[in-house]
Amino acid sequence: ASPAHRVTVRMAAIEPDGLGLTRLGARELSEYVRYRYFGLTETAAYPRVRRFMSQDVTGETLVQRQNNAAVYLEFYLVPLPQGRQLAIAFSADSELPVALLEQTIQSVATSLRPDPTFKHKRQK
Repeated sequence: ASPAHRVTVRMAAIEPDGLGLTRLGARELSEYVRYRYFGLTETAAYPRVRRFMSQDVTGETLVQRQNNAAVYLEFYLVPLPQGRQLAIAFSADSELPVALLEQTIQSVATSLRPDPTFKHKRQK
């Protein structure tokens, strides 16, 4: 794929305890994370459910204008143990074949695994 027709996958670990985010509702948290970590300001077009780490996660789809082109985005907050979350944003030029975008998202979704040693690492 040419540089204009690539899928981009961005992730951020969200630990709300240190940011005071536990007071936010699900929608507010999603909006905050979308903007703060990914710079996404558009309103979600419609919900999308995908499976991450053996759980159904409802995400958001957006279409963003960038440099006279439309960019398709999907954004998810995947719940993790101990109140943490994994924010994942997938983006692709709107001219990218849908099958390639779908294949990329499915590859990422099925490859995610929790780290069984996380609790041990964090206590050190």
